[in-house]
Amino acid sequence: MSDNFLRLIPEQPQFEPSHQASETALGLLKALMLNATAVNARRFKEIKFVDQGANFERVLCPHCNLEITSHWSRWMEDCSKSQFTQREFTLPCCNKESDLNDLAYHWPAGFAKFILEVENPNPAEWLRGEVQKSLELVLGCKIRQILAHY
Repeated sequence: MSDNFLRLIPEQPQFEPSHQASETALGLLKALMLNATAVNARRFKEIKFVDQGANFERVLCPHCNLEITSHWSRWMEDCSKSQFTQREFTLPCCNKESDLNDLAYHWPAGFAKFILEVENPNPAEWLRGEVQKSLELVLGCKIRQILAHY
């Protein structure tokens, strides 16, 4: 059997909401996702890559939109040595500086120390704009939605 996860992460990888904010957001998400297998908040000591599982298609340059997927695993390996605190590098396509978190992932992915995670949301889809804005207000940050399939 396969599983789907809707993961909500702060746009800024190092951001961690207060305990009260995360509990309020978790309660809001649980009330919205009544048919989900589980809804959890997770915190990590280090920044982690939050992937999209089998939904991974490709990685594009955020500046010139060229595909850079073939370079991505090397950058991930290099940046993992700093536990993803150093994610900057020069893009080979346009020679501009970028951050791994700012690449155009298809489907979305990112880096975070904090995740709100919905296991097997029913239906497995993105949150509506107004729901996302409500969660952002509670958490005190912009969030990125990642829909993962395993």
